Order: sequence, then C-alpha cells, then structure tokens
Amino acid sequence: MRVLVDGDMIAVHRVHDGPDGEHAGFDIFRVTDGALAEHWAAHQPVIADTASGHSQTDGPAEVTRPGQSARSGRLVDYLIDTILIGGKPDRLRHFFSSRLIQHDPLVGNGLQAMADDWRSNRTVYDRRLMTVAEGEFVLTVSTGTERHAPRWFYDLFRVDRGMIVERWNVVTMPGTP
Repeated sequence: MRVLVDGDMIAVHRVHDGPDGEHAGFDIFRVTDGALAEHWAAHQPVIADTASGHSQTDGPAEVTRPGQSARSGRLVDYLIDTILIGGKPDRLRHFFSSRLIQHDPLVGNGLQAMADDWRSNRTVYDRRLMTVAEGEFVLTVSTGTERHAPRWFYDLFRVDRGMIVERWNVVTMPGTP
C-alpha cells in the first residue's frame, strides 16, 4: 500500500495472506551495500468492520511532498519523545487534527477517540526505537505498555500543514510478528 524510503531504511505498509487469513501491517528493512541487513515486522489480522469505517490500509498512499520529510520526521519524533513518552497527553491537540482519520480497527475517528482509547488501555510509550520518514508520511517504532503488559507500537502518521491528520498502527507484544 505504501513504501517509504529514508536513507538506508525502507518501510512497507502492506496486506498479505497469513496462516489464519489476511494480515495488515508493516515491514521495515535496513539495506547495507545493496543487501538486506535487518528486518522488523508487525502485522495484525484484517478486520472488516472497523470502529472508524476506514480499513487498516486505505487512504492516501503516494508521497506528494518529498521536501517535507525532515519537517514531518521532527514533528513526529517530538510528539513521541516529548508528549507521549514525556506523559503530556493534554498537549496532543497541538499535534493531531481534531478530525484525525483513524485506521486502528478498534478506534473511531477524531483525536478524542484516540485519546480515550489510550487512556482506557493505559497506553504508555517508553522509548522510540526508530523513525522512517518520507514526505508527509512518518513511521515510528516504539516500546511501551498497554494495561501494564509490554508492547511494541508501530505508528504510521500522515502530516498535513504541520498537523497529523491520519494514523495507521499495529500494536504487538515483544517477540511476536
């Protein structure tokens, strides 16, 4: 669905057949000397009836603002490092459009729906591991917890006019694809 290239990092947002049906998620590759050096992945089953009415992969797919990569990456890194890890959820409105389009199958559209979901699941971001940014798209991988259980958060954001307007994500337990 989407391919982002940021230096030696390539992120792919895709749907594939799994042993128990279709899965949506992310594959991230680091390329060294023209060969694949590392691979990270997170996928989850495709859910047809989502809370927002949006699928886990629909929405804009093409990078239309390639010159925006550094700015988009800085915005999202600041969001993760200072606001989410820093425990300042009251400042989310400075980063997300109130009309946020949500592709998490269990969360409705809008900033409030996402904030309510994070609050009810006791979602805590502890550390940002990587960022892959191209144009208006930024994928981050972070560690943290949900309901006090360890999690990895793969979040893909689309930035427009300095605000996050769209979010795709996969949450997984460490050690699982």
